Amino acid sequence: MFYFAFAIMLFHLIILYLWFINSSPLFNWFGYAFWVISIVFGIIVYQQWNEKGTFKKLLSVSNWGMVFLIMVTVAIFFTTRSMP
Repeated sequence: MFYFAFAIMLFHLIILYLWFINSSPLFNWFGYAFWVISIVFGIIVYQQWNEKGTFKKLLSVSNWGMVFLIMVTVAIFFTTRSMP
């Protein structure tokens, strides 16, 4: 489970980097699907992980961070879309 969690957190860091640089591959349907799938896999790995520890907490923080980024992205989208 450690390697799956590490890979998911690495994907989350890549998504965060792409979000900061406003990369176009992240903001299309493929990017959104990749974003959501990484969160779903993160939740699955978190639920299957039996041992408690710091790395499990880091995975949880990473997943919640991605959910927060999605909410901010949706808010930015609707705010800029409503501008004349």
